[in-house]
Amino acid sequence: GSQYSGKFGLLDKDFNEIVEPIYAFLEPLGNAFIVSAYDSFWGKDIGLLNSRGRITLPLIYSSIKLAWGEMVWIYTNNNELIGLATINGDILIEPCFGKVEAFADGYAKVNAGYWYNEEDEYSGTNHRKYNEGAWGVVDASGKLVVQTRYDSIQIEKDGTFLVFNKIEHGRLNQDGKLIIKDTDGNY
Repeated sequence: GSQYSGKFGLLDKDFNEIVEPIYAFLEPLGNAFIVSAYDSFWGKDIGLLNSRGRITLPLIYSSIKLAWGEMVWIYTNNNELIGLATINGDILIEPCFGKVEAFADGYAKVNAGYWYNEEDEYSGTNHRKYNEGAWGVVDASGKLVVQTRYDSIQIEKDGTFLVFNKIEHGRLNQDGKLIIKDTDGNY
């Protein structure tokens, strides 16, 4: 990136301007760049530029973080809701999750809970709290493969998921269907 008068832009390898210096914040993220028009990066309008300087995700998010490969987690409402998009700007899942975990072996756990403020009755100050919701799983294509209805999920190395809630527990396959192992270890 290049900086002029406290603003950042982009130059190509021959020092030709790709993006004029109009951003207060510009940081590489994989094959793209996180940008903001505000000096304070977190909690303001964040967007994504591709390597040619085209805006692929508009400056409407409170945060953008690398998820897996060419995908990013997109945060809205002061990081209260999280969705999934590609660095090319395709929204795979609209922001609807309260928590997400890192991708591992092509899958990530997502939680449908929500954040809220709770006032301390003695000090009068607000504290951020999280109401734990149900867990689900998204795959590397952005598809929700296990619906958000479980208290706990464990992603197994063989691509199956151990799921638990108050009423049921079991093992699900990549299609979210309940599977049972036979005595030879086959599903």
